[in-house]
Amino acid sequence: PGLLQLREQDGVRFYDASQFERFAPRSALEMVRVVPGFRLEENNNDSRGFGEASENVLINGVRVSGKNNDAIRALGQITASSVLRLELLDGATLNVPGISGQVINVVTQPDRFSGTWVWFPTFRERMDDNLMNAAINTTGKIRDAEYTLGVNNSDAFRGGGWGSQVFRDA
Repeated sequence: PGLLQLREQDGVRFYDASQFERFAPRSALEMVRVVPGFRLEENNNDSRGFGEASENVLINGVRVSGKNNDAIRALGQITASSVLRLELLDGATLNVPGISGQVINVVTQPDRFSGTWVWFPTFRERMDDNLMNAAINTTGKIRDAEYTLGVNNSDAFRGGGWGSQVFRDA
């Protein structure tokens, strides 16, 4: 008890989404991060094109692609409630150039509509309150079309910190 149980069916090794409930994940990213022995490989942002994959994540059997998208961002936009299971695969069997070692395939079934949000306002002495730090992600399905939408303003940092001050009597 207490550990995730790797299951196998028809030659596929996987974790059921229900096993992650005790971690109270909000996103697929939070689920992937607690898989025993699995380490997310981050994208090499210096590489160009789609010649070789550098990440070890698939979503519904398809690798994450896009100029400004990576596996961590994509997984963060998938709500935990839409994840059915996490499959562990051998990258050498996938026929995807550049992928080797252990790969995780996040199998989803989007709800009609679900989402997550986080709000982290900042309050600093002698500065205006910053109430706009937030991120909102939604996923869903309309007829045969699945969608994921994310809005992130978490970089709404306000600089302008105050240095030391000296007060002197006239």
